[in-house]
Amino acid sequence: MARSSLGRHLNKQNTRLHHNKKSK
Repeated sequence: MARSSLGRHLNKQNTRLHHNKKSK
């Protein structure tokens, strides 16, 4: 369960970073 939570958090951050990079 903890692993799944961590993966989801990382995925969310990665997506946000990707969007930010594209916006920039």
